[in-house]
Amino acid sequence: MELRNQVAENLDHYFEMIKRRYLEYMNRMGYENQIRIEEMNLSMGRRYAKINISGSVHSFVDLDNGNVYKAASWKVPAKHARGNILSDQHGEEAIDRHGYHIFYMR
Repeated sequence: MELRNQVAENLDHYFEMIKRRYLEYMNRMGYENQIRIEEMNLSMGRRYAKINISGSVHSFVDLDNGNVYKAASWKVPAKHARGNILSDQHGEEAIDRHGYHIFYMR
């Protein structure tokens, strides 16, 4: 249960990082008047936390181990983890260098 508590603590850091990266990306691209930060939310499920941005799923976080997944659909994460919120970067290694998007598998 201790690992699940660590995941819960780091989930807030991950969500705030996604918000910050989203705002930086939108400002850099010239969309500052289209930012809808209130449309970003974090919803908790039994196994995964889901981050939504403007009606789209940004990512899933496994509440048991902290793995970050790209969305395969609205309800299902992709099969392979892109990062982990328990790492030193708090999941930032899963985000591409251009903004706030989750890396595609290569």
